[in-house]
Amino acid sequence: MTDYNLKDWQALERAERNVALWLKERLGGEVRGHLIATAVLAPLTILTTLGTAFGLGVLALAVVGRPMRHATRGVEGMEMLWLGCMALGLLLVLAGFPYQYMRWRKRQTVVSLHGGGLQVDDDRHRPVFLVPTADAQESDWDFTDILLFPATLGGMATQHLMAARQLAACNQALMAKVLITLAHAGRRMTVHDVEVAIGDARLPAALAALRHWPGVLWWTRDTVSVSLNDDLRAEIARQGGWRS
Repeated sequence: MTDYNLKDWQALERAERNVALWLKERLGGEVRGHLIATAVLAPLTILTTLGTAFGLGVLALAVVGRPMRHATRGVEGMEMLWLGCMALGLLLVLAGFPYQYMRWRKRQTVVSLHGGGLQVDDDRHRPVFLVPTADAQESDWDFTDILLFPATLGGMATQHLMAARQLAACNQALMAKVLITLAHAGRRMTVHDVEVAIGDARLPAALAALRHWPGVLWWTRDTVSVSLNDDLRAEIARQGGWRS
């Protein structure tokens, strides 16, 4: 592979076209992957919501059913008691959705760019449900987390859907330009440095889409910075036609 610098505009345009074509080939698969995940998680969210609500309803019926039998009269009274317990269980599960959202919501840093604002999640790793990690052990989970499992699935489905929308709406040529700039830099670049290098008002949308691209690393501890891992940098170099 021949090497060049960013001042060779003809070689740079050729590299941007090649990387944009590569992105176009990969982009469809990434979007489909997120949509498939959404299509799987959304029905599971509904099923687990109904199943958990039914379980809570049966539990409530077992607790209050015997004392309430003396207050109810006939079959109609028992039906109303059963429906009330099921409705109570459903309300409890639905109330868990906003609670889980507030509980698991990541802090976000908003960066003001020329083309608009960019929201970047805190890079602190969050525990994965029922998976022991350095941040979450099995003893950290209790009945409440199992009760909120439908809300967890719903949040995951929403995240995949948002990722698919942002990737589908991105400008592939601009994404290629950003990736080439980061690959040539070979280090972290602040978002503002990327803005200066790119000089395009559509940059916030492209960066938002790159938040979901494998191999793009984000840092928010000091200033919001972005870089590529070694595998993605080597792939961009191979597609662009220079030595990594």
